[in-house]
Formats: sequence, C-alpha cells, structure tokens
Amino acid sequence: MGVDALLRSNGVEYATVFPEHSSRHEGRRAPVIQGAQVARSVLLAGDRDYALAVIPRDRHLDLAAIEEEFGRRLRMAGTAEVARLFPGLPPRALPPITDGIQLETFVDQSLVPLSAVYFETASPRRLVRIDGESFRGLLYGAWCGRISRAES
Repeated sequence: MGVDALLRSNGVEYATVFPEHSSRHEGRRAPVIQGAQVARSVLLAGDRDYALAVIPRDRHLDLAAIEEEFGRRLRMAGTAEVARLFPGLPPRALPPITDGIQLETFVDQSLVPLSAVYFETASPRRLVRIDGESFRGLLYGAWCGRISRAES
C-alpha cells in the first residue's frame, strides 16, 4: 500500500506536490518545501520486533535519544529486513508510516505542531501534503519525543 492508498483508506485529504518541477509554461513556480516539513519513515529493529520512526527529512535519527526517552534499544533495520516486511517496496524506498502491519511508532516532536506535513513517496520527486491536524490524527497513539538530531 502506497502513501496515497494509506491516506485514502484513512479518509485523509491530501495533495500531490512536485517541489522540484517548475511549471514555467503555466507561469507558476514550484513550491519551496523545507526539509523540516517533510516526514520520512525509518524502519527500526529490536531484539524481537520492529518499530517505525518518523522524522523530518533534514535530520538524522538519534537511536540513543529513543533509548533514553522511551527505554527501547533499537537499531536501523537492514535492507533484507525491510524487503521481508514490505515486499515489493522499491530498493532504497522508505517504509510507509503504516501498511497494515502494526508497528510501534516514534514521531519526532518537531513534526507535531506543523500546520502542513509532506510525506515522501516512492518517487523521489513527488511529495504528498496533508494538513497538520490530519497528520496528528494519522499518528494518534504514537510515541512523541526528540528522536532526531540536526545533520552535521
């Protein structure tokens, strides 16, 4: 299930955005979207289970912060693990926030107050925009904390 199907199945209204594609012939400029507004998901592995982290695209996951704040010792899942859990997911694509698989989810708190959030999709040039309220509703019940750090 892709991002579009996930959002449709949850009744979330969304818009497709191509931030790097300029529509010059239509007289419009491509929207400027900051990395802090783009949510990307990272599959994590524990001793016996998996979890998902949702962080801004312009930040790095901080595994030590997850352990300190939530008491979970996790590592980044390998590509074989991602392929087994999400068959058909394109190489180097990130797993969807939820895909019928119940994963404990951790959300970086910097995404929570945003008025709009963009999701990465399988296409590197395409983003999906939802309003902040829908984002919070979609991730209701997820753990929220400071789980990422600035890129160096």
